Parts: sequence; C-alpha cells; structure tokens
Amino acid sequence: MIKMVERVAQCPIGGEKVDEAAARVNATLVVALLVAAVVTKSPWILGYLALDYLVKIVAGFACSPNCMVSRFVVRMLELESRRVDSAPKRFAALLAGLMSSIALMMAYSFHSMFWFNVVAALFIGVASLDAFADFCLGCYLYGLLPKRFSAALVRH
Repeated sequence: MIKMVERVAQCPIGGEKVDEAAARVNATLVVALLVAAVVTKSPWILGYLALDYLVKIVAGFACSPNCMVSRFVVRMLELESRRVDSAPKRFAALLAGLMSSIALMMAYSFHSMFWFNVVAALFIGVASLDAFADFCLGCYLYGLLPKRFSAALVRH
C-alpha cells in the first residue's frame, strides 16, 4: 500500500482542481443512468454518457451537463467541498468515455444486447466504487501510468 501512495505522489499535477463531492454525486448520477439503460434496454443513454465524457475530456468538467447537475446537488445538499487535482479525474473520464462507447458499439454495431449488458454491468461496478466507496479506479490507474503519459492529461 505504501508503494501505491509513493507512486501516486509522483504523478503530474496540474493547476485545475475539481470538487471531490461533486465527482461522487456525478458518479451516483452515472450509476442511476446506467441502471436505467440496462433496465429499459436503452443504449441511447450510453450515447448521452459518451458525449458527456467527451465534453469533460475536451472542454473540461465545468462544461459537462452531468457536472453542472452535480454541482447544483452539492450546493443544495450543502455537502462539504474538497478540491482535488483534475488530471486523475480526466483520465478516469477518458476510461469511462471508452466504456460508454464500447457498450454503445456493442448495442448498435454488433446488435448484441448481451455484450451491451456485460459492459454496462462492469461500468456500473466501477462507477459504484467511486460513488459509494470513494474509490476512483481510473484515478488509481492514473497513478500507475508513467509520467510521460499522465502529463498529457494535465490542464494548466
């Protein structure tokens, strides 16, 4: 466990910060949307999530519709704000965008609701870890990346 902490501490850190409480609310919203997609067999919900993650990666968290809703919920519930570096969260958003796109591709390109459900279930598990256990798998994996790769995700 100590090696992980040392490794994470060596990651490139940018100037942009995000609210950890809003990120957890966002993960909860994503879990709800994913469950709705699986229950209703509506892959278009994954299309919305893929676009939302694309906005997070390209334009930043402030422009994402899900993040706007999450910040509103944090303000309404008066949750304690904790600012964290955005680079690991951007990497996690990249992975989530890939998972959304893969599930969408399974449903529409391969006409396979089975594989759509498998990928969506994995995505629900990963998002639930962030939402309910405060463990961001993408952020953890970001800490394992070599500096030259993780530096590309830093916004100044």
